[in-house]
Amino acid sequence: MHGNLEVSKLLVQESSISEINQADQCGTTPIMEACRFGYLELIDYLIEYTHADLNRCNMQGLACIHIAAEAGQSEVIKLLTSKYGVDIDMQTDHLNMSPLHWAAKVLFIVNVQYNCMICYELIT
Repeated sequence: MHGNLEVSKLLVQESSISEINQADQCGTTPIMEACRFGYLELIDYLIEYTHADLNRCNMQGLACIHIAAEAGQSEVIKLLTSKYGVDIDMQTDHLNMSPLHWAAKVLFIVNVQYNCMICYELIT
């Protein structure tokens, strides 16, 4: 799909919901790829039309928010947490790493700052 919303809509309309949410051999779903590449409109569309599971994990144990953090997609993190209520502290399956861990691991300072800001706002 590579972020093209119109092409993506056409493909979604011609497929069943189960086909759209099907994972590849690595456990990655289309919503995960949209989060990795920062396709905000496509993320909204996939969630609203297909009810994509934002908490589903790939073979690495990463859900959408971890993938977005690892890729440095701060706008995706904001969308997932503010609009869709994804837990900013969600731990990965086998490494027990939060999105903050993933952002720090790959040195995306903007994501680390945003995650710290969200945590600070939650405790104050």
